[in-house]
Amino acid sequence: MTCLLIGVYNKENRTFAFSNAGIHIPPLLIDNQGKLNKLENGGVPISTAIALENYQDSSIIDYQEQKVSLKSGDLLFITTDGIIEERSAANDQQQYGLKRLTAVLEAERNSAAAEIIRAVNQDFKTYSNSRVGQDDITFMVFKQK
Repeated sequence: MTCLLIGVYNKENRTFAFSNAGIHIPPLLIDNQGKLNKLENGGVPISTAIALENYQDSSIIDYQEQKVSLKSGDLLFITTDGIIEERSAANDQQQYGLKRLTAVLEAERNSAAAEIIRAVNQDFKTYSNSRVGQDDITFMVFKQK
C-alpha cells in the first residue's frame, strides 16, 4: 500500500496545489497571523489491496486537488504519521501527537524553515529520549517569504 501526497508550488502565483492519497495527517498551514489550518483533503491509498469496486459510488476514490494561497510569513508543514505516532521512551502508551507538534510549530512560526526543522527535531529527540524512530519520519517545512 502506498500513501502519497503530491503537491506543486507555483512561485509566481504563490500557491500550493496538492492531492492526497492516504496521508492521514493533513498538511498544516500556520498563517502569518498565527492561525492554524489543517488542510483536509483525503483519498484512499494507492493499492491493489483495496477492492475499489466497493467504493464505486463513493467520492473516496475521487482524488481532489486543493489549492491554497500563501502569504508572506505563512508556514506550511507536511509530514508522514511517523513523528505523530512515535511512542514516548518513558511511557509506551503515549504518542508524540499532533498537539505537541503544532505547539512547536506555533512557537517557531516566525523562524526560518531551517530553524523550524531544528526545533522539531530537537523536541522529538527530547520526547523520544534520542532513540531512533520506530516508523518512517519524514517532514517538510515550507516558509513563504
